[in-house]
Amino acid sequence: MGAFEIGEPRFDSGMMSENPPAEFRPLMPLFPQEVCWIMDRIFACEMEWHVGYTLSQTIFSCHYVHNLHYIDPEFVDPAAITIDLSHSSDAPTPRFDESHPPELVTRVLLGSVMALLKCCDLVWRELSKDNIIDTEDWQSEKCDVSMKEGYPVRHILNLLDAGIYWVETYQTSDPTWGDAREALLSRLRFRKLPQLLLQIFDTLLSKSYFSLEPLIASARAELRILRKTHTEPSPESPARTAFDPQLARSLNSFIPLHVIEISTQNATWDKMEAWLEGLSEMGLLASTEDISTWEIVGHLQTWVPDPNRLRPYVRSATISAFSDGVLRIDRDPHKYLLEEWLYERLDTSLGTFQEALSTRWRAAGQPLMSDLQEPLRQLLAAHIKGSWYNGPRRRRHYMKSLVHWHELCVTLQHVSSCIEPVQGADVVVQVSRLALSYRLSIIREIIFSGFQLELYNAEERVFAYWYAVQVIGANLEVWHAMLVGLGEGKQDTKAAQELKWQIGFFRAVQALSSAIFAVTLKQLKSPWERLQLNCARRYKWASVDEYDDSDIAPTGHPDFWGFTRACQAIIQDEAFSPAACVADAKQMTTELSNGRCGGWAGRWCSDRLQFTRRLIDVCDGLSGLPENMKEAASFDPSYLKWDLAVHPWFPKLVQPSS
Repeated sequence: MGAFEIGEPRFDSGMMSENPPAEFRPLMPLFPQEVCWIMDRIFACEMEWHVGYTLSQTIFSCHYVHNLHYIDPEFVDPAAITIDLSHSSDAPTPRFDESHPPELVTRVLLGSVMALLKCCDLVWRELSKDNIIDTEDWQSEKCDVSMKEGYPVRHILNLLDAGIYWVETYQTSDPTWGDAREALLSRLRFRKLPQLLLQIFDTLLSKSYFSLEPLIASARAELRILRKTHTEPSPESPARTAFDPQLARSLNSFIPLHVIEISTQNATWDKMEAWLEGLSEMGLLASTEDISTWEIVGHLQTWVPDPNRLRPYVRSATISAFSDGVLRIDRDPHKYLLEEWLYERLDTSLGTFQEALSTRWRAAGQPLMSDLQEPLRQLLAAHIKGSWYNGPRRRRHYMKSLVHWHELCVTLQHVSSCIEPVQGADVVVQVSRLALSYRLSIIREIIFSGFQLELYNAEERVFAYWYAVQVIGANLEVWHAMLVGLGEGKQDTKAAQELKWQIGFFRAVQALSSAIFAVTLKQLKSPWERLQLNCARRYKWASVDEYDDSDIAPTGHPDFWGFTRACQAIIQDEAFSPAACVADAKQMTTELSNGRCGGWAGRWCSDRLQFTRRLIDVCDGLSGLPENMKEAASFDPSYLKWDLAVHPWFPKLVQPSS
């Protein structure tokens, strides 16, 4: 009751409007254009459910969902279509005729609503696999309304086929039926195509993913027709009574609800186009067996988020495809991920690593490979899946995983100390470096996710940029050592190309972070003791008790007093130039964007290059930063504006108006 008393907008007191909704009659006669409009608005409701609203607020607000037994031709009374269907007793009696035959409701609309509910059923099954979080990404509550769970997909497709056949063969002298016929067919076909896609997702057979692209191409063609044939009925049209946003108040629900605004139809088509694009990308990714590509795409979808493409269903289906689909993780759990990981990142094999351990071990009690393989496999699988979580969940997952990555690094360091050293490339040392590079990369992602989630206040941003400089610097050292460790003959391999791209890109990110850190120092106004407490709270993941069990200090954890020394040192550094850092970053990103994408980006090279070019735009937007620290002393950091639409990590410099 406290939430109601303070006017919490997410809650609904349940009070009905003073104006009751218009009476709904399931068998009211409708023109084809009105049926098309109802089907279009059903699509709009469905897309709102995909966003994360409840079924009761969206799809269940359609009266036809609750009155299917009244419009089913197997049960409807033939006399019902000839009785008075007017809204008032003194109005003329409308009857079905050739302009609005009853089959528009009992065949076309019935099949469309049944297909809608079955689509929701199959989507619900995918979303309920715990790949994503109920109530955080989507709402699982069905409000005691059937979604045709017991109906086979083939039965629903037969209903759609029957509706399509009737529309194609219906004969009428009404001249308006020419355009209306094609509009109806497009909507029925479009409803049928996503149904097939959902059927493919539900089977989770790897061979099914290869049939996604032609289906999506057909869906896009139908969507173009839908955009051209949408019409709005008059305000007095009986079709408008088919939806009641307050209907949810009469359903069984445990979630306090409020009336939501359904998107406009053009916005719905845009969302559906982006949703199809997300499904298409998922299909392409499901045919990719390079786990580095999965990781790269996961990072890109986080760095440049498109909420319309990354609906919860797409993210859940992507995780399912990775776990149970084409990668065959469950069928080859111990070798597949590790084989690919070592080959793609170090251009070596699991057998080479195992042989090095067995032949060079000099300590008592040779370690079991399973003690290394299984934890590493689980970490890799969870890491890639975590890339497809929502932003806050991804950040929390990475924080929790850091302890396990540290334990792996400690184990690998112990193994490295127990083997005979060799001249030249050492695969065991390389694997230890690779694990450390992953841990440092995860810390970097945690830092920058704070900017995307808008978690930092002004003082916290200063520390975050300094901390990013330190973590990226440590990671660059590891990457350089890995690149040298590959040897002279492997500098053109994909593993080397990927390392070179990572080094080039994050050197630019480091330079920009250094510049922003230097020019925002003036925003530190609290005492050091207070800042230390704030830092400990923000980075509490670095002080969990599990680290006390290790005799090796974790690499890359925040050092607040090192930060205070850096603040004092950079103020006195006459040679440091924020503007030069920005210029260096622009040069590095320009070289990257003009060169080969390289590495393991694969089909997503253009997306990676696009994000690189966005960094060039950031450099252009920061070109007015001070030339030296003397000028920085008079620089006003309030001119820096953080805008996620411009860049997820860095601000733009907004010059004061004259």
